[in-house]
Amino acid sequence: MLMAEMDIDEMDIREIEDAGEISLSELGEHFLQNFCKKAATSFFDEYGLISHQLNSYNFFIEHGLQHLFQSFGEMLVEPSFDATKNKEHDWRYATVKFGEVTIEKPSFYSDDKELELLPWHARLQNMTYSARMTVNVEVEVFVQKVVKRDKFKTGQDETVEKQILHKRSQGIPIGRIPVMVKSVLCNTVGKGKNGEEDHNKGDCAFDQGGYFVIKGAEKVFIAQEQMCTKRLWISKSPWTVSYRSETKRNRFIVRLGENQKAEDYKRREKVLTVYFLSTEIPVWILFFALGVSSDKEAFDLIAFDGDDASITNSLIASIHEADAVCEAFRYGTNALAFVEKQIKSTQFPPDESVEDCLRLYLFPSLKGLKQKARFLGYMVKCLFSAFAGKRKCENRDSFRNKRIELAGELLEREIRVHLAHARRSMTKAMQRHLTGDGDLKPIEHYLDASIITNGLSRAFSTGAWSHPFRKMERVSGVVANLGRANPLQTLIDLRRTRQQVLYTGKVGDARYPHPSHWGRVCFLSTPDGENCGLVKNMSLLGLVSTQILEPVVENLFACGMEELVDDTITSLCGKQKVLVNGDWVGVCSDPESFVAELRSRRRQRELPRQMEIKRDKDDNEVRIFTDAGRLLRPLLVVENLHKLKQEKPAQYSFDHLLDQGILELVGIEEEEDCNAAWGIKQLLEEPENYTHCELDMSFLLGVSCAIVPFANHDHGRRVLYQSQKHCQQAIGFSSTHPDTRCDTLSQQLFYPQKPLFKTLASECLQKEVLFNGQNAIVAVNVHLGYNQEDSIVMNKASMERGMFRSEQIRSYKADVDSRDSEKRKKMDELVQFGKTHSRIGRVDSLDDDGFPFIGANMHSGDIVIGRCTESGADHSVKLKHTERGIVQKVVLSSNDDGKNFAVVSLRQVRSPCLGDKFSSMHGQKGVLGYIEEQENFPFTMQGIVPDIVINPHAFPSRQTPGQLLEAALSKGIACPILKKKGSSDAYTKLTRHATPFSTPSVSEITDQLHRAGFSRWGNERVYNGRTGEMMRSLIFMGPTFYQRLIHMSEDKVKFRNTGPVHPLTRQPVADRKRFGGIKFGEMERDCLIAHGASANLHERLFTLSDSSQMHICRNCQNVANVIERAASSGRKIRGPYCRVCESPDHVVRACVPYGAKLLFKFDQFLSPIAVFLLSCNAMNRESLYESDDDDDDEEEDDIGEDLEDLRLACIASEANSDDVIAKTGSVGADGGGGDGGGIPSDSENEDDFEMLRSIKSQLASSSELRDDPPLGLSDSESEDDLEMLRSIKSQLSLSMDACVPPMSLSDDEEDDALETLRAIRRRYSAYAKFDADDNLMNDSPGKKKQVHASDNEPSSEILSRSNTCESLPDHGKSVGAVPDSEAGHSVDEHSSLLPPASSSFPESARAFVDAIRKNRSYQKFLRKKLTDIEAMIARNEKHAKNVKIVQDFQASCKRITKQALSQRKDLRVELISARKYRTSDSSEGNGKKLLTMGPPENASVANYRMMLGKHPVLVDRRNWSPEENDNLAKGLKQQVQETLLNEAIERSSDLEGSSRDIGTINESIKNLEITPEMIRQFLPNVNWDQLASTYIKDRSAAECEARWMSSEDPLINHGPWTAGEDSNLRILVQEKSLRDWLDIALSLGTNRTPFQCLARYQRSLNPDILKKEWTSEEDEQLRAAVDLYGEKDWQSVANALEGRTGTQCSNRWKKTLHPSRQKVGKWNAEENKRLTVAVTLFGAKNWHKIAQFVPGRTQVQCRERWTNSLDPKLVHGKWTKEEDAKLREAITEHGYNCWAKVALHLPPRTDNQCRRRWMHLYPHQVPIVKEALRLRKEAIVERPALATGDFLARPDISLEAEPSIVAQKKKRKARGKKSDVGCENEESCAAIERQPKRRRKGSEGCSGDVCRQENESVCENGENDGGGVGVLEGCKENQDNVKEKPRLESVAETSNSSTVATNCSQVKVGIKKLKPRRKVSALVHTEKQDAPI
Repeated sequence: MLMAEMDIDEMDIREIEDAGEISLSELGEHFLQNFCKKAATSFFDEYGLISHQLNSYNFFIEHGLQHLFQSFGEMLVEPSFDATKNKEHDWRYATVKFGEVTIEKPSFYSDDKELELLPWHARLQNMTYSARMTVNVEVEVFVQKVVKRDKFKTGQDETVEKQILHKRSQGIPIGRIPVMVKSVLCNTVGKGKNGEEDHNKGDCAFDQGGYFVIKGAEKVFIAQEQMCTKRLWISKSPWTVSYRSETKRNRFIVRLGENQKAEDYKRREKVLTVYFLSTEIPVWILFFALGVSSDKEAFDLIAFDGDDASITNSLIASIHEADAVCEAFRYGTNALAFVEKQIKSTQFPPDESVEDCLRLYLFPSLKGLKQKARFLGYMVKCLFSAFAGKRKCENRDSFRNKRIELAGELLEREIRVHLAHARRSMTKAMQRHLTGDGDLKPIEHYLDASIITNGLSRAFSTGAWSHPFRKMERVSGVVANLGRANPLQTLIDLRRTRQQVLYTGKVGDARYPHPSHWGRVCFLSTPDGENCGLVKNMSLLGLVSTQILEPVVENLFACGMEELVDDTITSLCGKQKVLVNGDWVGVCSDPESFVAELRSRRRQRELPRQMEIKRDKDDNEVRIFTDAGRLLRPLLVVENLHKLKQEKPAQYSFDHLLDQGILELVGIEEEEDCNAAWGIKQLLEEPENYTHCELDMSFLLGVSCAIVPFANHDHGRRVLYQSQKHCQQAIGFSSTHPDTRCDTLSQQLFYPQKPLFKTLASECLQKEVLFNGQNAIVAVNVHLGYNQEDSIVMNKASMERGMFRSEQIRSYKADVDSRDSEKRKKMDELVQFGKTHSRIGRVDSLDDDGFPFIGANMHSGDIVIGRCTESGADHSVKLKHTERGIVQKVVLSSNDDGKNFAVVSLRQVRSPCLGDKFSSMHGQKGVLGYIEEQENFPFTMQGIVPDIVINPHAFPSRQTPGQLLEAALSKGIACPILKKKGSSDAYTKLTRHATPFSTPSVSEITDQLHRAGFSRWGNERVYNGRTGEMMRSLIFMGPTFYQRLIHMSEDKVKFRNTGPVHPLTRQPVADRKRFGGIKFGEMERDCLIAHGASANLHERLFTLSDSSQMHICRNCQNVANVIERAASSGRKIRGPYCRVCESPDHVVRACVPYGAKLLFKFDQFLSPIAVFLLSCNAMNRESLYESDDDDDDEEEDDIGEDLEDLRLACIASEANSDDVIAKTGSVGADGGGGDGGGIPSDSENEDDFEMLRSIKSQLASSSELRDDPPLGLSDSESEDDLEMLRSIKSQLSLSMDACVPPMSLSDDEEDDALETLRAIRRRYSAYAKFDADDNLMNDSPGKKKQVHASDNEPSSEILSRSNTCESLPDHGKSVGAVPDSEAGHSVDEHSSLLPPASSSFPESARAFVDAIRKNRSYQKFLRKKLTDIEAMIARNEKHAKNVKIVQDFQASCKRITKQALSQRKDLRVELISARKYRTSDSSEGNGKKLLTMGPPENASVANYRMMLGKHPVLVDRRNWSPEENDNLAKGLKQQVQETLLNEAIERSSDLEGSSRDIGTINESIKNLEITPEMIRQFLPNVNWDQLASTYIKDRSAAECEARWMSSEDPLINHGPWTAGEDSNLRILVQEKSLRDWLDIALSLGTNRTPFQCLARYQRSLNPDILKKEWTSEEDEQLRAAVDLYGEKDWQSVANALEGRTGTQCSNRWKKTLHPSRQKVGKWNAEENKRLTVAVTLFGAKNWHKIAQFVPGRTQVQCRERWTNSLDPKLVHGKWTKEEDAKLREAITEHGYNCWAKVALHLPPRTDNQCRRRWMHLYPHQVPIVKEALRLRKEAIVERPALATGDFLARPDISLEAEPSIVAQKKKRKARGKKSDVGCENEESCAAIERQPKRRRKGSEGCSGDVCRQENESVCENGENDGGGVGVLEGCKENQDNVKEKPRLESVAETSNSSTVATNCSQVKVGIKKLKPRRKVSALVHTEKQDAPI
């Protein structure tokens, strides 16, 4: 009895037991089918179609990411152990350990606010939808100390302990990870009020997520099929069993193969070998190393059942092999020692001991060694069972041996690679700081977070993912772009799997369906082509398991499992193994009850639902899997279906059904133990025979196949086309929020409909969006022949009503660099959006901003986005050919890279037109062939007119009867069935379902049609629309669901008359949008020829393609060129001319394709190249005229090659060689005696003689074939060829007795042979005169006698003639100059190389060979000369390089000494000239200045060059390394010790009766400390040559001496220069001039070297260099010099400017003239913010990078701003009285010149604050100090002869403020203005408001160079003991002018006053009245003479 349809009840197990069991027949088929439908619906509601993607990603985020970081463990960072950097302290070590990982939600910053980042934001702004990862890192720095221990207690005398220096733990950002949409990290998964997901986030309502957004593009993972590593893998070839693991060291292989070391290879037995840790170990030795005590135990562990003799022999052979390798391995620990020896002998041995290796790497899941030995025996048993045929080998195509890798596994693999990279870079960075003395920086300075971020972004963008096993390789096909043509395409892309095999070639059975695919992979949804069978789609109910974290082993013991014993003695006979994820965890005695209990508990939720349980009866194993990547599917449990009862209205959830045991998730291996019914109908027939049941057969298919109606009635290929092509190309709608998307191309159907039929899959999914099309009335008929083949005819009226009308939106994107970008270009090259007058297109629709207005109608050639530069360059985006549309939207935004980009979307309405492609749901694709008016279409009696007419021949050819069934079913559904009297409700019930494998029968469909009033078979009577007559035949007509595909003729149509061509071939280009041509192949050509359209073919393929012309000479048939030549009249004419015939008479013009002309040009070009290559090959051979006897064989080979060429050329004669052999058979015996004499009678020489026989035969046959053309030649060529043969015959004088039939040659070979014969004839004609004038040549005086070769003449006489140069005609001038020694050799040496006298070689042939030998001799001579010339060229280049080095050295010497020797003329200095900046003659016209060499050479240059040639200067200026410096000192000390030892021995020998021991003297000398003073005294006696050769390699004696004297001597004073030294140096230079610096250094008396004195004076004290102000001319010179030399070689830059040093040029450029310095003045808030962020990122010292983030500011500006204003450590509060008092004291102590020292007394105030506070407190002192500074500088510059004592002391300056100043301050306070403002404010000091703003150095200290060259830093002198205060000076000037006593001395008088005034006005008067050469008054602070500079 059928039960009514109603909801499934919810009843717990207790109620069910009380109610009693219900049989399946009582439930009924309809109820069970309804239950299956609702169960499937609940499955899709809870799990969905992409849950496998989301679950994998969520598991990785929640658990896998933390496990990934923890798997790296603690990392030890060791120092670099550089002894030069750490000599006093202990080596520091560090450990780094990753802790907790936290991930934030996706967010982005906008206007200093952190906003929520949504997927549509990322898509619209081309951003990456990612989240920030933060990891807690623990860093511990320690040193290792050796601590002594009590050996009696600890067993060791010393131990190493860690002494922790500091320990730090902090969370740092590690990178950004892409976020999967709809995952736990996604912001769109917020819960609403009703607990439902909030879809109001701007995304599509049907978007299920599962993809990533990478730089605006949607990316999806393709599930990867990888081999399972959780089971033993047994393979056949070779026989191996493998324990697989992702970690390489855990892999273990046992191999059964032949013993290659056995002596008897015929009786080699198979032995067992283990491969572990990259070494090979006999398995029997490994057994004993694991604790096996006897061979019997090992046999028992293997426990192989069977009497196979081969296996017994293999075991015995394995034992013998172990004995042969290690005899005593059974005793003690010998086996373990052998294993350790093998492991340690590998290339990369592990650090652990052998016990730890076995414990950690060998079967790591097993604890004891005995358990490992037992598992090893199990592996051997499995291998033997497979070898004996009792166990099957593993199948790599079965899904039981595969695992699906999804987002979690793939991300873990890729992040692991990049995290390892980040750790390596962090280790290298930390090592540098651990070696030095400084403290470690925070860990974020070492761990680069961008490595992971950029690495993941690059992997997603390129699709190249890290390989699962090979570290250095990457695989493709892991990431793909997500299709958005319709929602169905998106679902298909998300459920796709891929097998990583090579697509090319055979891949075995990988492409074929496998039984394990049943229910998990769709066996129809696979692409055609090379990916067929390799790319698959998951079935509807396919589910991928995730890793189970909860332990299951404890529950296994409760179910009856016994623990695995840790010994090798206990027998396990009768018990079956229990394996969990491939690891042996226990045994069970009753496996059947054990498995039943496990499954019962799983159904009761006591065990995880996704746990897979398999009982293998054949192998006696119970395998349990809980790992991730297994394909599961739900099945009905038959024994629990009785729990279903219909009393309560509540509906079960899918999880509840799993908990009740009604459904369960079954794995692939477990399904092998199940008997599953195909459906409810089959189950009800025999319920006792089945344990499980399918929910529905259609769920075995994929998403795209399951919604195809009547798919089981169609051909499989048609279903494949629909599921893989047509459904993904159908136009539907991509999103419900198209406004938030800017896809490059998107299509949208205006009026989408859902089909009239239903399928179970579409009904359970509850998504009509899976169908993309419209219901059209389709008639099957032939209409006017326009629907032949696959064409269709469509109703025009239906199209006008909107049928299949769609909209195409194409987006155009362009980006520009932001003005604030890091990579700034020049302003004229910066591309910006804007409208410009473009030459490439029209700009009528553009606004001023460069974008079109909304609604603008754009056509081909219009500019859609305007871009241009300030220089006017046009970078606009133009619409290509056939592109048009109406502007729908314009989007402006910026992306992650900081670029501004714009998107303009054009909308175009597409109505169906001819050529558009349509398809039904059954793969019946068709192209619109004709659009017919509605009135011309046939119509039915009801007036129904079809929308589409298709050809009836489409059904039998494509075998798609399902479409007919669909039309009939839809016709019955569309028309209502009226209820008749007396009929039941079943009469009016409609049959709607067209589900595959459960479709209604044909009778049901026909009955439904009949009840609706139609014919049973769907045929209807129609009337002709044109005539109105009734058509005789019935037409099948009905509604059918049709899809419009994206293939439209408007996007594919190509038309072209003429257009762009390729520049090389001049054929049309290929791109359609560039007006390209159509590919026209041979088949298309044949079609046109068959249609008789030859003229059209000629026009298309020639006239409009690549027609060209070329000139050909009809006489010689060569190409004639168009040249300009002189005519007979004397004038020049231009025209075609044949260079071969030297005439234009026979030249004609031919029309040829340019491809043929190009081919001819290539051929013409390659012909001389081929000749050249052949000649090079001949030149590379050894010459025949070598004098060594060893080269005789090579000479014979060369002659043989020439004869071989001659033989091949004459092979066309095709003669029989018997007669010639008879004549020349004795040649080898008669003439072949001696070493190499004559031509040996071997096979090669027989081939050479074969050539002559062929010529003879050809000549003989030519006399008989005069009437016919020989060898297939034409009549015109036959006479010439016969004439050639006759001439050869006459020259060779061969007999024509033999005439045999010719050999068979091809036509091409014959032509080539005759061409070669013609060439030989031309070459032999050159020797005709030689034969005629033979007698004359014999009588020539001075020549050796020449005779003709005959049978009576020896070959030596012939050779004597051939060795003369005169034997070659017309070569007397060219080769006569070659000496005989080089051109030829004696007769005796080469007489054996020629044919013997009895040979049949004629005189001309021997002369030809002789000429070849001569030619090779000359070639060798020329090659020798060319080699000498090349060697001379190389030497000249080397000399030129040395000259350049000398010139560079001269320039460097000038740069060092020029300034020091510039005050006086010195010829030695002028010889070394520097580059100077001057104007060349060539630059006068354009007004530009060039940097040239100058000045011109003087008279002493010639002498200097002469001396330089005699005594070359060593120009190797390689820097000295620390090792060389140490060796230099050691060598000097060694020589001092040797000298002292020799002197001591001499003195001891001079003493009479002295018994002093030599050893005692030697010991005392060794213990003697060698002081620097002793070395200084010993320097005159140093043997520098011996020292350089012994201790320092690659250094000369002069270099060693100069190095010690100038740098390495410890007595040299390397400290800072004091003021006293500077003062004395000035005086000494004025006294001793600038020449004798050695005398100056000695007179100075402070252990300074001459070069130190020179450098100090030139850089700091020379008044000619220390200029006052920079002029504009100098600035221009500096810019030009920097452009030439760059910003690194400042010394070269300074050489181009007279009177400037490198430091001055560097400071001037960086602080004033640098292009990046675009802003001066106040800092705005944006700049302050940028500076703060940059300092936070890079630290407060990396000012180079920081300045890049603050556009317009230099490094100095950024540093000054930070140190003086923005540093958080600064105190910006008001100054207290105590601070003011301390300020006065500090100024009194240090003066006004060093504010850095003043600031040390007032922490945390800076020097800038102190200076500003002083200016605020004492403004009356500021002008006085500045005027005094200016006065002193002018005096120094204008009067370089002034010394320190020339300055007059100035009285004290009071630190108390004047009353007037105090009064003004009070007034300001009263007016409410700025009162006591801190010095950090620039406007705080009213006294300096009108003064120019100055810049100065930061807190590093005062810089004298900056003060001198920019006059921007002001320092003051402090009070002295006498109460006076000095005037402000530059730092160095102040300390340069100090005296020994703390006083101020007056050394000069003023010009107009005898007293010194104290106010500023009197100072100004004194300055104004100064006259030249008069002493001026100034102040000199004379304190602290020894203060360092």
